[in-house]
Amino acid sequence: MWTLLLLLSTSRLGLCVMWNPKTQSAPYPDPVGIPNSDSALLRRRPALDSLNPVSDTHQLVWSKSWPAPTVQFGQVAAVSVDQRGQVVVFHRGPHVWNGETFDNQDNYQKKEDGPVNEDTVIVLDPRSGSIIKSWGKGIFYLPHGLTIDSEENLWVTDVALHQVFKFPPLASLSEQNKEPLMVKGVRFQNGDDDSHFCKPSAVAVMKNGDFFVSDGYCNSRILKYDREGNLLLTWGRSSFTGSYGIRPAPYQFNVPHALTLAEDLNLVCVADRENGRVQCFNAHNGTFAYEISSVEIGPRLFSVAYSPAKGLFYIVNGPSTDTQQVKGFVVDANTRNIISTFQTGNTQLSNPHDVAVSPDGESVYVVQLDPHRVWKFVSKGSDTQSNPVSITNQSTLSVISSSTLASSLPTVKSQIEGSNSSLPVGLNLMANNTIAKAMSAPMVAVISLMVVLLCVTGTGIIWCMRVRRQAYPAIPNDGFSLGHLLASHSRRGFEQVSTEESDDDRAESDQPA
Repeated sequence: MWTLLLLLSTSRLGLCVMWNPKTQSAPYPDPVGIPNSDSALLRRRPALDSLNPVSDTHQLVWSKSWPAPTVQFGQVAAVSVDQRGQVVVFHRGPHVWNGETFDNQDNYQKKEDGPVNEDTVIVLDPRSGSIIKSWGKGIFYLPHGLTIDSEENLWVTDVALHQVFKFPPLASLSEQNKEPLMVKGVRFQNGDDDSHFCKPSAVAVMKNGDFFVSDGYCNSRILKYDREGNLLLTWGRSSFTGSYGIRPAPYQFNVPHALTLAEDLNLVCVADRENGRVQCFNAHNGTFAYEISSVEIGPRLFSVAYSPAKGLFYIVNGPSTDTQQVKGFVVDANTRNIISTFQTGNTQLSNPHDVAVSPDGESVYVVQLDPHRVWKFVSKGSDTQSNPVSITNQSTLSVISSSTLASSLPTVKSQIEGSNSSLPVGLNLMANNTIAKAMSAPMVAVISLMVVLLCVTGTGIIWCMRVRRQAYPAIPNDGFSLGHLLASHSRRGFEQVSTEESDDDRAESDQPA
């Protein structure tokens, strides 16, 4: 009984140690307040740490005087930075994406308006903000994504055309030279097979030339190609939950809106817009690595960029019906903690659409649809005309490790099929050492608890044996074995019986006839 009580007490103590509300967090509840057991392990409410001072190098301040006031845009859809630090912006001119732009089958309804009749690609000086070059007139209908690869090639997506384009470096492009090096997708035709896209949103290009496409608004999938344009991998499926706090399983997207590469971590990361999270995958085989999300970021997350020079992610959220403020977030790539935020003074970010970072990590650029603006932020102290508005904090983001995940490895030229149910558990891929370190703490706690339980159990058994020995002392060993003792008792019993029988016979013989 005492042993059982000790075991129960120790187990309770162990559970209290492993589930401490100050260090651990409960799963997100479903709409009626009860944890959803199907994917509760994949949804953790972020624990907020106390405000701590942050290094100035991680704080971003708004550069008020950039760009030049004479620079005008339409809806600004994308921004990228080339190897020289020049800022390249992709805008829509007079074209606007609204409720009449597409029909219910995602077909573009304004072909008769023709392409944007002005230059859609604008190159800005990173210091003065003046226009260095413009290009792209009469090519695109509804610009969306843009990136510059390590060879200075220009990659863009057009959601009206349902196509992805690769153009040579901007230095060689002109009004006469508009021929792309590669085109993926079929003009004005949407689809979900290997040769069609449906409103593709972004491109990310590796140093070896392999590239990723987020086929974003309809198909909710990620595709990987080699440098020649041959399809290697595809993964993802739709998840239209529409409710913050209920996270779908990994590999599920609700508008994969932007892409960024962290090649030093072997990751490609996706801004899962309407699910309010960043999903990161192994850049080699597409397996899930981890998720970044936060109550502070909120239910909508529009874009993400990564700086290998700083080891930081830069994230912008978007307007929603919740109380979250629209702003930018600086996230440590190792700890995946929010280490600072950034905004634009009194004017405030209102509808950011994309974010990019300079090669040295000192400048961050945000573009937004309405009002049509490009914002520049710099590391604190590097711009004398900056207005410091950065909010320092250190919020622990919700991170889903691949050890809790399901094994649905992307296969060559095969899309992950199925319903929105959770993936089967089994995958245990560690994309980098930081995940392994994060997993070591609970393992040590479990092993320590097992050792304690074994010690208490062994002590209880020994104690019970000693108590029993005191109550029932052992027969002293006087040289006779148990067999001899039993034999002795048997002989005595036989002799007593024999004596009793002789007395009975004698008594019977003395009685009269």
